[in-house]
Amino acid sequence: GSLRSRHCTLRLNSLVSFSCSRAQAECFGDWVIEAQVPLVKLLLVPGLLDTRSLDGESEVLALGGDYAVQVAYV
Repeated sequence: GSLRSRHCTLRLNSLVSFSCSRAQAECFGDWVIEAQVPLVKLLLVPGLLDTRSLDGESEVLALGGDYAVQVAYV
């Protein structure tokens, strides 16, 4: 795919941080990447454990790899 078509495949690092909130993700750059993460790749999601370490940004930690994504310029 390509950025022009807004659909592409990205190979992401072994540990990836995503935000559940689009508004929060827009704070990190001009491009927003939307990925559908399979359940087997999720390591930590808000509310899973009794900890507040990732609650501030509604952050999700996932295993990397190849992801089919949609991209948008903010």
